Amino acid sequence: MSTTTVSTTRIRFITITAVALAASAALPVLVHLLPAGASGPIGPRLLPIFFAPLIAVLMGRPGVALITAALAPVINHLLTGSPAPAMLATLTLQLLLFAAALTVLRKPARALLPLLAPLAYLGAVLAVPHVLGFLTGFPWLSGLAVIPAPQAGALLLQAWPGLLVIALITFGMNRVLTKN
Repeated sequence: MSTTTVSTTRIRFITITAVALAASAALPVLVHLLPAGASGPIGPRLLPIFFAPLIAVLMGRPGVALITAALAPVINHLLTGSPAPAMLATLTLQLLLFAAALTVLRKPARALLPLLAPLAYLGAVLAVPHVLGFLTGFPWLSGLAVIPAPQAGALLLQAWPGLLVIALITFGMNRVLTKN
């Protein structure tokens, strides 16, 4: 590979990562501008912070997806104060597990991804408290806040609109990418 090709590839990677991070910061802000209903804030129902890593994975950019997943909660916290500090580790790990699961499933199960992407979200959310509970056994991580796993039924009731959006994004991206 020539130096020019490497530079162009790096610049493209940095640019795509910056766009994904900007989307991960902007989408939650835009969604939180919507009025909260009787069931509380709309962000946990629509899951906007998961959209940019999802799209990055679907476009074959797992590195971008993982960087976005790792940095989006911190960037959002620094810009808006949300998520709360106690939620940073939980949300970051949820995003990382979600992006990693989709990265693994993307090629062998592309046709099933509209069904598997919402399941990847549910699996990540339900697994994170157990992972964090394990990690707090290490002395240097003992201060991590471990938020209990939600009941699966309650999680589905709260997040079904976001799960539907994740499925629709995945379905639409699959159609667009398989036509090209």
